[in-house]
Amino acid sequence: MIDELESQLRQAETEHEKIALLNALSAATKPKDLSRALNYATQAEQMAREINDKKGLADALLNKAVALASCSQYREVHGLLSQSLQLFEELGDEKGRANVLSNFGSLSVVIGEFAKALDYTQESLRLRQMLGDKIGEAASLNNLGGIHHYLGNFDAALECFIESLKLKEEIGDENGKAYTLGNIGSVYRRTGNTEVALAYHRESLRLWERIGDKLGEARTHGEIGVLLAEQGALDLAIDEIERAKHLFVEHRNLHGLANTHRNLADIYRQQHQLEKAFEEIFTALHYSETLGDKYGGMQACFILGTLYAMRQRQSGD
Repeated sequence: MIDELESQLRQAETEHEKIALLNALSAATKPKDLSRALNYATQAEQMAREINDKKGLADALLNKAVALASCSQYREVHGLLSQSLQLFEELGDEKGRANVLSNFGSLSVVIGEFAKALDYTQESLRLRQMLGDKIGEAASLNNLGGIHHYLGNFDAALECFIESLKLKEEIGDENGKAYTLGNIGSVYRRTGNTEVALAYHRESLRLWERIGDKLGEARTHGEIGVLLAEQGALDLAIDEIERAKHLFVEHRNLHGLANTHRNLADIYRQQHQLEKAFEEIFTALHYSETLGDKYGGMQACFILGTLYAMRQRQSGD
């Protein structure tokens, strides 16, 4: 698909065609090569500004925001999404507006603003259902399930995820299916069904590996590591989380690194390796503070408090 789009780009005769193809290339390359996705979006943005192509510019800003979100540059992402939303509203482009709102919802989840995330995602879902956009509807249902999961509404989360998975299977969306399988696994983990959760995450990992999405692989290795830790297989858990950390470092994903360092700290806590645990949790807290991630910061502080209590007890002994 990418080769075909690049061939069409070379043969394009008008600037509008080139901008549309650059945006299509940005969306197509994002799962495998974020730097290329960002480069295509930046080229599209520059060309769209030169010829005042509002639709092309709105798409380019959105694509740029999506690529930068994967690199955890959330402040810049918010600005790009705001500009893109304004342009889509001026154009009366409801599909584009729904796409931006969906991304605002995802951004709000990452920085721990769940009430905003719920509003953005429900509006995105409403628009996509109104438009008959099955791909978008499946994505919004998946995102809505994620918010309910964070809020502890597990029955609602599972209902959204299962509905999303059915739609993704109908339309052949392998990338989306991998996401949703992992999300279902996360719900089962939170409700104490560890073996079922592991099965879903391992199926998700197989899909990510087949697709070649390294960030998807990283997230899933991390989830599997947490599940193994809960089963008491701490050394195997560390191996999985270290695999995740290596991939997150490669892609400069600070949110993923915050999660992996936090999870490693908790495992070292269980092993009573306090110095390693303190090192990991301070690193996790640094990343969360850098990102403005209140939820991650809260989780890190909870573990940090537990570590100080353990150190105090050891000193008392």
